[in-house]
Amino acid sequence: MQSIKVFASLLWAVNVQAKHVWRYNMTVTSAWGEMDGHGRPKYYINGQSPGPLITVREGDEMEVFVTNSLAIETTMHWHGVYQVDHPWNDGVPGVTQFSIQPRDNYTYRWTAQNQYGSYFYHGHFGPAFADGMRGPIWIIPSESRERPYKLISDSKEDLVAMKKAEESPRHIVTSDWNAEGMDILLIQYRDTGFAPWCSNSLTLNDRAQTYCHSARVIEDAGGPDRNDLGCIYKVPGYEFTNALECEPTNPPMEVVQQQEREDWIWINFIHSGAHHELSISIDEHEFYVVAADGEFVSPQKVNQINVNLGERISILVKMDKSPKDYAIRLTSLSPQQIIQGIGLLRYYRHGGHADAANTTVPSTKPWVHLNGTLISENSKKMNEMALAPFPARPPPLHSDTTLKFLVKMTGPSTWVLHSSPHQGFRQSLPPVLWNFDSRGNTTYGSPGTMHNGSVVDIIFENDQQVTAMHPFHKHNMKAFIIGMGEGGFPFDTVEEALGHEDYRKNFNFHDPPLRDGCRLNEGAGAWTVIRYQITFPAASMLHCHRIHHFGSGQQVVLLEGVESMAPVPDEVRNMVHADFIPPVSSHDQFGALLSAELFDIQAFEPAQLFVCNIFPIMAILEAVVNRSIALTHVLFAIVLLYGGILLYRVFFSPLSKFPGPKLAAASSWYEFYYEFIYKGGSQFAFHIDELHQEYGPFVRITPWEIHVNDFRHYDSIYSYQLHHDKPEHLKWRAGQPNSIFATPDHNLHRRRRAALNPYFSKSRVASFGPYIQERLNSMCQRVQREFAGKEKVLNLGDMWGCLVADTIAHYAFHREYNWVNTAVDFQCPLLEQVDVFADIMDTVPHFPVIGMVLYFMPPWLIRIMVPALSGAMDFLNEIESNVNRIKSPDFKPLQGENQNIMYELYHSGLPDTERRQARLVSEGLGVVSAGLETSKTALERATFRILNDPAVHKRLKDELTATWPNTKDAAPELSTLEALPYLTACVEEAFRLAYGTPTRLPRVPREPLTLGDRVIPPGYMVSTQALTVMHDTEVFPNPMEYIPERWMDPVTHPNLKKHLVTFGKGTRVCIGQQMAYAIMTLGIANLVRRFDLTLFETDRSDVDLVRASFKPRPKKGSLGIRALVKDVVV
Repeated sequence: MQSIKVFASLLWAVNVQAKHVWRYNMTVTSAWGEMDGHGRPKYYINGQSPGPLITVREGDEMEVFVTNSLAIETTMHWHGVYQVDHPWNDGVPGVTQFSIQPRDNYTYRWTAQNQYGSYFYHGHFGPAFADGMRGPIWIIPSESRERPYKLISDSKEDLVAMKKAEESPRHIVTSDWNAEGMDILLIQYRDTGFAPWCSNSLTLNDRAQTYCHSARVIEDAGGPDRNDLGCIYKVPGYEFTNALECEPTNPPMEVVQQQEREDWIWINFIHSGAHHELSISIDEHEFYVVAADGEFVSPQKVNQINVNLGERISILVKMDKSPKDYAIRLTSLSPQQIIQGIGLLRYYRHGGHADAANTTVPSTKPWVHLNGTLISENSKKMNEMALAPFPARPPPLHSDTTLKFLVKMTGPSTWVLHSSPHQGFRQSLPPVLWNFDSRGNTTYGSPGTMHNGSVVDIIFENDQQVTAMHPFHKHNMKAFIIGMGEGGFPFDTVEEALGHEDYRKNFNFHDPPLRDGCRLNEGAGAWTVIRYQITFPAASMLHCHRIHHFGSGQQVVLLEGVESMAPVPDEVRNMVHADFIPPVSSHDQFGALLSAELFDIQAFEPAQLFVCNIFPIMAILEAVVNRSIALTHVLFAIVLLYGGILLYRVFFSPLSKFPGPKLAAASSWYEFYYEFIYKGGSQFAFHIDELHQEYGPFVRITPWEIHVNDFRHYDSIYSYQLHHDKPEHLKWRAGQPNSIFATPDHNLHRRRRAALNPYFSKSRVASFGPYIQERLNSMCQRVQREFAGKEKVLNLGDMWGCLVADTIAHYAFHREYNWVNTAVDFQCPLLEQVDVFADIMDTVPHFPVIGMVLYFMPPWLIRIMVPALSGAMDFLNEIESNVNRIKSPDFKPLQGENQNIMYELYHSGLPDTERRQARLVSEGLGVVSAGLETSKTALERATFRILNDPAVHKRLKDELTATWPNTKDAAPELSTLEALPYLTACVEEAFRLAYGTPTRLPRVPREPLTLGDRVIPPGYMVSTQALTVMHDTEVFPNPMEYIPERWMDPVTHPNLKKHLVTFGKGTRVCIGQQMAYAIMTLGIANLVRRFDLTLFETDRSDVDLVRASFKPRPKKGSLGIRALVKDVVV
């Protein structure tokens, strides 16, 4: 019955998912248009301008089929939208895709993951967006999102009305509009250096009137020497096609129409303009800013908002004034032009409908002057630096990479970020996303430098000759605006600046805005700092959104986490395009090959085959009993079947050309013998090394797996770039097939991991350092109280287990178990359960049915069948209760609870199918079980190695004493300890001999994998093992010895770090490695500095690897690493 329910649930999930693809068709054309009453050619999408509204629900997928019916190339960029696993759909020619050729088409796909709210799309080939190729996007927020409405009103009626308003938002795409096409204006700018500021109108949804003010009015608002359009006069000596004369027009204005019984209206202002930052106000109405660039913010009640180029501001307006028309005013904040655009806010009981007469500007009372300044000092304008995310979301406290861009001009009309302009011809080159030969001086970050999950700081600074304001836009990922100031930024990093009081006051790490754009203020030496975490690997553009800055070179490309990027589909690489340079020959030598061979059973062997085919076998036995089939015939058929399979595997399989024992090629019982019988079991890893000595670097170790012992191929097998799956039958190994650790499919694993990456970054873990230290203080106080000077034996493994369990449980679930104080003799009950579970799970690769049965078996039955797992069932129940509590609509997080992993995973914007209880419970158990045993093992073995070598112990203690002279003082922070060279070396060497998972972790390539002169066929497993790499004498001389000094050699150290594979590598590298490093660094420093310990009846046999299974094991009967605490060191 349980299986039927699971199967039905899966069918339901598939059906639901299928309905959650929102599909749109777009056709881009050009025609004559009169947006403000002045006609000129412009772009249309589906015959309308702006283009049609694109709506998608958070967590769903969007698919847009774009047809280019123009005579020129084009692309479509999805402004502000995260490119989750589809970085080739960002729509930037020469960066993420080839441009769409005339009469051709392209299908864009993206997932609305981890984001919601107001965005827009626009052309990104040339200046298309400034000539009308644009339209709004609305990502419907998930119901699980917390709204800020209670900060506006506690009235139930208001709360209901505001939610209703959110469900029917109005979208106003604003822009500035010129009588000339933008390509003509940019040519003029190139020739004269005169910026194309002088617009004819400011538009709302491509509707506008041209207003011609008197010279007196213009001068009062902006000063003398302005033309009829309110512009500072043009450069003398250049004749413009447009005479820059004002001709008033009176076409219909845009109307925001109130509906019956609509008490609040939600408006998204989407600024797609090219020149002007806008002030926006609604006559006689205060309103609330509730979202910025799509995301909810702590509300601000204001009379005026400012919206810069590329930005979106969402407001809630209470409709409580007299029923009539009120002016919506767009006012330029640029000193170069005095210009205003007007739309209408129309009450329901006035004028009936939006198509009523709407050509007359109402005589309502404005909040702003014609130059954008507030009329009354009592009026309030939006504070963009106070648009704190709601709910609170602090930025990472530390960064991993810093990029510093000096904004300057290198010619009369050439703008650069740092050193070189981004040449326009680059949009015609093969995309940087997959062709690194297209990189130029404006491409930053190469594979291995800006890793997925790392934190990046970008510092913008105006050169001393620059006085212009720059609205920067960053593609793909939002960033926190953590600092802004004047007077130059004479530092290379934020950390350096924080050391100076004059600069420290300009930073906000508590509640800075989170935007996909930022402002660099006007003025020489003005500076702005943004900080973001690389979450979705991509080649991302960063550029100024002023068209003449962008068009004249002020843009760069950031290669962000490209080592973790999904493979670019062939249809994207091979789309029709015009070659700007001679084509580069493809490095892909492989055709489409079948991933499985006829009659070759790859995923199962006899032990597994019996389980999978038990029902057909039962049917055959029944037939034999009923004498409808002769027993001899059945036996003959079985012998023939299995004989044929064995012969095929040994002599005809694609792996038959690889050397190795014939028994291993024929059957997995060969592996089974070494794993469970020979010398008590867990010996296959050592036997593999013996096979390599006999057969060479490539050995066939099972019918479907090749093992490689050449460390040079490790990065190819566990690759950031290549698309490898995990064997399907291994997903049951951890007992939680829905966790990221167990997920076989590469793409699904990436999506699931992307939601967790931010919570395990180095900066996020560093912010958790004080909690780890607090746990260490409690642990050390107990050691001092119960063990110091008392000849009582301390089991270091048990002690470290309590510390790690407390830390990880709190980090994952915000629960205080306090095992460091309450566990009897430090014997953590959770750790005992993990040990029992690990023993059972070692059998699962050979008998997956064990994992399946345990997963589907109800907990009460497990308690009866496997009493040793009763404690694990209790912990499982706690996790389920915690998940149910978080999912409850009435849930209110405790202090700090909105930062634990389960809470943030549930509120991450993942699709509902990925936030089911079973998924969250699996992820919670996966985080605990994966991190607990590995960290505990590494700590106890590190402690033994240090205590067992007096020279190492003394040198480490001397270094720690110099940094921490008195243990009565507070312990040094994690960042301070990480800077200690010998402590760092001890930690690295300890991790090397801790192995992580010492045995192999197979991968299944989807395409042929070339390793040297060998090719692994797709669909078969390939592996190497940490044990082999960490014992390689070429990389680690004297590999069995603990030698921290090897990590301090400046010549060999970088190479050693590359081959430290304790945490694995590639897209499935251990997600918790930064947490492991933090616990190890703080733990070793505290224990060694605070106590004088000696080992008790413990030697190398208690740590040396004797049995290699999923976790490293010493000799049987070992009592662990034990010590006596002689004294407390002050």
